[in-house]
Amino acid sequence: MSFRSAVRGKKASAIEQIVVLDPQWLSNIFRAVISFKGNFIQAGILDHRNLIHIWRPPEHTTDMHQTYLGLLEKTEITFPMRRLYGTKANDLVEKSLVPSLLPDESPSHAELEKLGWKPKSGTVRRLP
Repeated sequence: MSFRSAVRGKKASAIEQIVVLDPQWLSNIFRAVISFKGNFIQAGILDHRNLIHIWRPPEHTTDMHQTYLGLLEKTEITFPMRRLYGTKANDLVEKSLVPSLLPDESPSHAELEKLGWKPKSGTVRRLP
């Protein structure tokens, strides 16, 4: 597997300029999220404050976390969620949706709100 995007002039994003020389490295980045067994990804929602528990130093430095998230989003393994305010004023919380880790049963609105996501209306259903 090789991850290489064509660079189209000056509009190419930083993610599109990455060339992975070791496919196993990329696989390990993806696997760390998809097969994570801890409590840091709940109901398919990854709180970015917990990335340090998924990609641990010294192998994975915190300054690379945004690049890793960009790779996951580009390959549609994760999807960014809107920025949410945390418990303190001016405390922004960023989260990502990890569809492969969604629960089998549809969560209630109360469960989603507890995780920081406020559905607008209707029911939330998981499609096969």
